[in-house]
Amino acid sequence: MALLTFQGIYKNGKIEILEAPEDISESKVLITFLDTPESASQKPSSLRGLWKNRFPADFDLDHALKEIRSEWESNGETNNQ
Repeated sequence: MALLTFQGIYKNGKIEILEAPEDISESKVLITFLDTPESASQKPSSLRGLWKNRFPADFDLDHALKEIRSEWESNGETNNQ
C-alpha cells in the first residue's frame, strides 16, 4: 500500500485539498489534524521549574556539561584512530 500526503484545510466540516493528486480518481484516506490556528499561536508550556529541586543547590551545570563534552571529544578521538 503506497501512502501519499497532500496538504489540505478542514473548515466547517469539509476538507479542501490544496494540491490535487494526479492519477487518483477514488481512494480511501487517512486524515491527521495538525495544529489548529488557535494552538499554533499559543506559546509552548514552559519547562522552567520542571527540574526544580532535582539537583543539589551547589550543582554546577556548566562544569558538568564541560566534563561530558570533554569525555565525548576524547572518545571520538580514540574511536577514529
